[in-house]
Amino acid sequence: MKILISGIPGTGKTFIGEYLREKKGFRHIDMESGALFQELKISPENFINSQLSGKEDIVVTGGFMISDLAFALVKMIISKGFVFVWFDGNREVAKEAFIKRNTVAVKLFDAKMGELAGNYSKIMALHPLLVNSFDEASKFRKPAEIVKEIEDKLILRHI
Repeated sequence: MKILISGIPGTGKTFIGEYLREKKGFRHIDMESGALFQELKISPENFINSQLSGKEDIVVTGGFMISDLAFALVKMIISKGFVFVWFDGNREVAKEAFIKRNTVAVKLFDAKMGELAGNYSKIMALHPLLVNSFDEASKFRKPAEIVKEIEDKLILRHI
């Protein structure tokens, strides 16, 4: 299985990527890690061909940047057989989680959310599986529940 997880900041994308690596044996590629991010910026095609062409289970995680390059990159990754999953949910809780791990987070979060809001329909046109990473009490859902939801939605998509 090949999964691309993106979405709003602070929704647990990297956490679920690590969960899939640890519990399910996926190879996890975090597109926001330093060296990979540089490789991606230099040559998206080389990145995709060198990092994403294997037959093993792969999960790629990363925040969504609003640019023509980002949309093209997502389309290229999808064309390699990846399922695009969009993490969303309670924006205030996501903001708090994002702030806890990023010192310049308040302005960055608000800027990212403004970019996303203006491009949400364009993102949804890529037909991602939508996943809310929070429960009714605005707490992070258990990783196993999120993974099960993704698996169930994949099955339904192919029926």
